[in-house]
Amino acid sequence: SRRAEKIALARSNQHDGRISSDVAGLLGRQRPAGGWAWGDLYCASDPNVTGWVLMALGEAKRDGVTVDPGVLSRATEYVKGQINRVTDVASPADPNQKAFLLASLSAAGGGFFVETPARALFEQYRSKLTSWGRAYLLLALADAGVAKDDAQVRALLNDIAAATIPSANGNHWEDDYVPGSFMTNTATTALVVRALSAVQPEQPLLAQSVRWLV
Repeated sequence: SRRAEKIALARSNQHDGRISSDVAGLLGRQRPAGGWAWGDLYCASDPNVTGWVLMALGEAKRDGVTVDPGVLSRATEYVKGQINRVTDVASPADPNQKAFLLASLSAAGGGFFVETPARALFEQYRSKLTSWGRAYLLLALADAGVAKDDAQVRALLNDIAAATIPSANGNHWEDDYVPGSFMTNTATTALVVRALSAVQPEQPLLAQSVRWLV
């Protein structure tokens, strides 16, 4: 029994050490503009990569890993600039990407900024949100501390439920392709499952959706 405990502790310490090492590697790759890029050296900051990094750093913080607040502050300003950037008819902003970026800010501890633009996004672009956009918006609101019985949260949950595709293998979600995104049907379903488990874990669709993923 003691030997098993020692092995488990050693594995836990190794796991924690790897996470800390990965976080340090991410922090060291932040670009001068505040974001992260696809590659090193001459690559410019990319909003999608930056969003993924912020989500990872948010998860690390929740696990007790210390993250330099200056890094998060610079990244937050970069993402806020991307959300509020000026667009035109030829290249309009994608509300789904905005939902993703808001979720990344909220995950990293920027919920104080997120709630107002997240609610505005829902009001203006609800009909244009994909299932993965709705899932990200749910996560953004949840991490910002919005109540689970909030009217907009309930509406997003209803929209997700209405878009469910049932089959003999379980439930899943599909979206039309959004240029510049990397979402597949599997990724969309996994993200919806994550959002449902965070906001409405008693949702009857959840078990069958996990079954589809498995």
